[in-house]
Amino acid sequence: RNEIWIVAPEKAACAGVGATECLQVKRLSGEKFSLFNQTIENFRYIPGYLYVLEVQRSNIVNPPADASKFKYRLRKILAREKDGETPSAENKPE
Repeated sequence: RNEIWIVAPEKAACAGVGATECLQVKRLSGEKFSLFNQTIENFRYIPGYLYVLEVQRSNIVNPPADASKFKYRLRKILAREKDGETPSAENKPE
C-alpha cells in the first residue's frame, strides 16, 4: 500500500537507549509530526530539506517480537525543498 508522507527538515531525539535521532514524519492528512525510528529503503535523508514522499508500506512475515510488522520503501520523491522555501515539485534531488 502506498502512502504520502511529509518528512521534516530536521531529526529529533528518539526515546530509548543511546543518543539516536529519528526522522519526523506525518501523513499528508496528518496534523503533527511523529518520530519514525525505522528506515525507508532507497531514501537518503539530507538535513535541512522538507520532503514529500510516496512510500510503499508492506507487511513483514514473522517479524521479531521487538520489531515493526511493516517495512517501508521509497517509491518517489514528490517534492524536496530547502527549509524556509516555498514548496515546489521542481526541487528534485541531485
